[in-house]
Amino acid sequence: MTGRAAIRGLSQVSAVGAGMQALRDALRGARPAPEQVPCNPADPADRVPVLRCPAAGGEALADPAVLRRMDAFSLRALLAATHALREAGEARDGPERTGLVVASGYGPLTTMFGFIDQLIDKGDSRGSPVLFAGSLHNAPAAYLSLLLGTRGPSLTVTGFHHAFARALGAALGWLERDAVGRVLLVADDEFHPVIGYGLQRLGRLAADGRMRPLAFEQASWVSGETCVAFVLERDGDGGACWGRVAPPVPFRGPLSLPAGADPRAPVLLAARGDPDEGRGYAAALPIAAPVAAYAPIWGANPTSEALTLAAAAVALAERTLFPVPDADGSPHGLSVAAPGPLRADAVHCCVLDAKGSGVRITLCRD
Repeated sequence: MTGRAAIRGLSQVSAVGAGMQALRDALRGARPAPEQVPCNPADPADRVPVLRCPAAGGEALADPAVLRRMDAFSLRALLAATHALREAGEARDGPERTGLVVASGYGPLTTMFGFIDQLIDKGDSRGSPVLFAGSLHNAPAAYLSLLLGTRGPSLTVTGFHHAFARALGAALGWLERDAVGRVLLVADDEFHPVIGYGLQRLGRLAADGRMRPLAFEQASWVSGETCVAFVLERDGDGGACWGRVAPPVPFRGPLSLPAGADPRAPVLLAARGDPDEGRGYAAALPIAAPVAAYAPIWGANPTSEALTLAAAAVALAERTLFPVPDADGSPHGLSVAAPGPLRADAVHCCVLDAKGSGVRITLCRD
């Protein structure tokens, strides 16, 4: 065992639509425009840009009695996970050997604030038990386990920074120890006006609605709703659909690539237009490798780096580097990746938090 895992199945639901073809089209240039969403009850004209996820469209995936209790947050997770599992095919082992890991920073915000509103309006004893159950961060894991029949270990990882990397590390650890034969890994985050209000007051939002993640010193955050599902199996157990992912490597300061790394392998930055994070990226770069950032396509949230990894998988599968959106204002000396053939067998993904703590995730071909 090498600690790596093969990505057998992959799907996503975001502002670009549902499924990997929608992500391919968006990487080629078919980008959605952000909505202007009101976030200040005192001023309805005060709006923030958001890359909203369209209706999930997973209504045929569960019994109507169950769907009545599911919110859009869990339904997106079900849709992405179902498509990823269909692509991965039947598991070699039984459902007892399929683990489930869910990562989220904000959790089910809409349901959570809906429950809080009920407590305020009706009193502590009058809150809906359905809303309470759905407001918990581990609600998607419960629904996925119930509806998809996974019976292995289940884990929900939460946090505003590096939740996805920690979830991926846990999934790879299970596979490394042979605790499971397959892991369904889901990263899910949504938008709520409270988030927009807070970001606006902090001065983090893009003034013109355009993210410029490579302009590290500039505040250009555009919130996005994203859900990504990966089906991981042990390296060496057959061919991989989307390449093989290595364990996350933490770092602080200058970004270091694996020994003997191909200098042509691009580094995809999960930069989100936050100038506090930008200082960390500026300290980690420049490097000789070509650099890209695709967050303007799907927006920013605590686990949006999962879509950066999905974009890396598409680039490897198609042997193509896609155009970098809104790369104007990039710092001097940064080698922005040019669109064209991908001549390397690996892609590196890098994410940093506001304290300069970074994680590198490497995806390679078979």
